[in-house]
Amino acid sequence: MGWRGIAGAALAAALVVVAIVVATGGGSSNDNGGTSPTTTTSTGTTTTKAAKPGRAAPRSGREGVRRGHGTQPDEPAPGTGPLLAIADQKASTFTDTLFRKLGVARSRLNTPWNSIFTEPGRLNQWLGAVRADGIEPLVAFERARGDQCPAAPCSLPSVANYSKAVTAFHRRYPWVHLLQPWNEANSSTQPTGKHPERAAAYYEALKRVCQGCTITAADVFDGSNLERWLTSFKASVRGTPTPLWGLHNYSDTNRFKNTGTKLMLSLVRGEIWLTETGGIVSFVTADGRTALPYDVQRAARAVRYLFSLARLSPRITRIYIYQWKIDFPGNRFDAGLVGANGKPRPALQVVLGQRSLLR
Repeated sequence: MGWRGIAGAALAAALVVVAIVVATGGGSSNDNGGTSPTTTTSTGTTTTKAAKPGRAAPRSGREGVRRGHGTQPDEPAPGTGPLLAIADQKASTFTDTLFRKLGVARSRLNTPWNSIFTEPGRLNQWLGAVRADGIEPLVAFERARGDQCPAAPCSLPSVANYSKAVTAFHRRYPWVHLLQPWNEANSSTQPTGKHPERAAAYYEALKRVCQGCTITAADVFDGSNLERWLTSFKASVRGTPTPLWGLHNYSDTNRFKNTGTKLMLSLVRGEIWLTETGGIVSFVTADGRTALPYDVQRAARAVRYLFSLARLSPRITRIYIYQWKIDFPGNRFDAGLVGANGKPRPALQVVLGQRSLLR
C-alpha cells in the first residue's frame, strides 16, 4: 500500500477513536484560565495540588525513539521523521479525556522568567500535571506577567535577577532538563526583541545554572528581523552556541510558504525544533486588526502544510503544535485543535494522520 493509502487507513481508524470518545463525553471543557503567548491575564499564586489522573493511553503503534536517558534529549529513530508534541498552557489539558487518548508524550510551557517567585502555584500546577502523566516538559521563560511589550511596561530583567530566578527554578524542579532561555526572543512582544545581546546573556546564564540540561541557543519566530536578530545574537555569545535552536514558523505555516523555515536552516548549524507552531483558527492583533479571520478549515490545511515544512530537512527533529484548546473564549489568539467546547476540529484529524510521530 502506498504512503497515501497507509495514511488514509491510519486516519480513518483514528477518526473512529475520536468519534467514540466524543460520543461518550470525551473532551473536557475545563479551563483554569492559563495564558497564551499573545494574551496576558492575572492569577493568584496559591499553590494547587496537581491532579493525579490514571495512566495515559499506551503509546503503541508509534515510530521509534532513540532515548537520551536524561543526559541527552530523545531523538527520532533514523528515517522516522520528527518527534511530535502538543503544547498547551493549561494544566487541565492533561486530564482532558480526548487529549489523554492520544498518548501525547511531550509538551511545552511558556512561563514568566520570574514565575518561580511571582506565581509558583500556577507553575507547579502545570509541571505537576505533566509529571503525573509521564509527559516530558519543555519550559521556555519569557516576559513578566503584566508586561505589554512593545508598549509599556516592557521590562528587561538584569542578568543577575534572571540568574537568581532560573537558579531557584532549577533547585525546585531539577527533573526538568529541557529549557529555553527566552521564548520567541526576536519578537516585538518580548523585551528581548530589540536586545539580542541580552538574550545571549540569558542563554549563557542558564547554561551556567543548569549544566546538565538541554538548552536551545535561541528561540525565534520567522519574522522579517530573523536574520538580523540572529546575527547579533550569535555575535554576542561567547564561543560557539549549542547546535540546537527553536523556531516558531507560524508565518510560513499559515501563509503556506517556506521562506522563513529555509532561512533558519541556512543561518544556524545543528538541530532545529519547531517549538511553537500550528494552524491558526483566528488571530486579532493587539491593536484590534483581524490578521486571520475565523476559519477551521484553513487551520487544518495549515497543519497539513506544517508537516511538509518539517520534511524540508532531517535537521528538524521536533514539532510542538500549539495549542490543544483556546485559553478562554474570546481570546484574540486561537489555534486550538479542539474548540472551546472540547469538540474536535478538522486540524485534529490531520494530527491523527501523523499519530505515529507522537512518541
